[in-house]
Amino acid sequence: MRLLSLLAWLALPQMARSHPHEFVDTGLTFRFDDQGSLAAVSVEWVYDDLTSLLILSDLGMDRDGDGILTAEEAERLNEMATNWPEGFDGNLWLSQGGRPVALSRPQEGAADLWEGRIRMTHIRALPERRDPAGGEIRLQAYDPSYYIFYDLAGTPGVQGQPGCRARVEPADSRRAQQLYDEALAQLSDAELEAGTYPEIGGAFADTVLLDCETP
Repeated sequence: MRLLSLLAWLALPQMARSHPHEFVDTGLTFRFDDQGSLAAVSVEWVYDDLTSLLILSDLGMDRDGDGILTAEEAERLNEMATNWPEGFDGNLWLSQGGRPVALSRPQEGAADLWEGRIRMTHIRALPERRDPAGGEIRLQAYDPSYYIFYDLAGTPGVQGQPGCRARVEPADSRRAQQLYDEALAQLSDAELEAGTYPEIGGAFADTVLLDCETP
């Protein structure tokens, strides 16, 4: 199986609710090149215990539950880290000055088990590198349908640019819930029965802002 098996949980028919069904501890790091331009974002995902267990069971891995994969299983899991199905965008959203910034497909992907949980890492490169002086840089990790919740694991890092630091702007969860409820009320019974979710996940996501010292 490919990564589609791991991401298939997104498509499971469920009643639309205002809470996620999967939780992913998420590490983010801004990476700069030698010229001081933003070149990439490093991403680490650590899936929650239950989701990890279900995925491993679905893939037929770690049948004895000892948290150790065979060489073949480890290779298969590693392949999934960058072999994303068509249409999956990685649930990572970068912008500068209010305009979206394109990100590459995953690079240098790796995966393993960490304390029994699936951990995946990859890099999203910027095809067009960005000067941080060109406008405010904002980053969010979220699933638009809010089926998966990406919980920031600590303060995101900055690599290669000592004059920059990342800070987190917490989401307004009360306002996000209000927006979700309003969007949910607009869905028809048929849409709800089909497992349709309001595309409002970004409202629940913390925002990472990149602050850089000006010369």
